[in-house]
Amino acid sequence: MGELLLRAGLTDDLYRTLSRLMGRLPGGPLHTNILASGVFAAVSGSSLATATTIGSVALPQMKERGYNERLALDSFAAGGPLGILIPPSLIKIVDGLPIVVAVVPIFLPLLHAQGVDLVRLGIIVVILIELGLIMPPVGMNLFVLQGVRKRLYGPAAGGLTDIVVGVLPFVAAMLLVLGLAIAFPEIVPWPVRGMQ
Repeated sequence: MGELLLRAGLTDDLYRTLSRLMGRLPGGPLHTNILASGVFAAVSGSSLATATTIGSVALPQMKERGYNERLALDSFAAGGPLGILIPPSLIKIVDGLPIVVAVVPIFLPLLHAQGVDLVRLGIIVVILIELGLIMPPVGMNLFVLQGVRKRLYGPAAGGLTDIVVGVLPFVAAMLLVLGLAIAFPEIVPWPVRGMQ
């Protein structure tokens, strides 16, 4: 889906539109990366497709504007997981169907009987899965973005180490959010329950 939207020019249009909205802010292009990644990931349901697609569109523009390539790449790596948390994320719906069919009769009633907040549990599981996509040394988004960089710049592209080092603040931020979600359970379901 990402390749189709990229070839059709829709991803460029999305990025340009969001860039105009965020351009007035300090660091506007970085905000645009995060916002575009969040929107694209919410629609596509794939953090990997988001990193590839938004990275392909935005990285050349970021380099033209003189932004640090490491910071730009890491904003793509960290932006994709955000969209998975935006309801109604297609990936949560698709992934949830087999789980509902297989484990609802056993697992969920047991958790519910123990007083486990199932909304909170679901959100924490999604955060952990998405954290795995950017966590060095095996985070798939890191390798996807290195592939985008090599496709765009060939042998002149830097090494994977640049992306790994740059993504560490985003990993720390996600670990902080995870820690807060565990320490203060009442804050986790608040946005979801507010939509009901």
